[in-house]
Amino acid sequence: MLGESVTDLGASVAKRGVSEAELGAAEAMLGESVTDLGASVAKSGVSEAELGAAVAMLGESVTDLGVSVAKSGVSEAELGAAEAMLGGVCH
Repeated sequence: MLGESVTDLGASVAKRGVSEAELGAAEAMLGESVTDLGASVAKSGVSEAELGAAVAMLGESVTDLGVSVAKSGVSEAELGAAEAMLGGVCH
């Protein structure tokens, strides 16, 4: 669906780059879970089908999350909250 592996998502976004305005818009639309989801995906890995489902649910702004995570970082508590909110998508 995305034409790249889950682990390549952050690198792909970093190469292409996104503006501060795009990051702000993504965070406004999706809430704090934008950064939590990216870190959770990077740590746990998800299948292509699960990632495709996340993209379908969250829309194009999901491609911004790699850069957002790289800039902000998240805590273990935030990761747990993201997994709870997303209903296990990140497992």
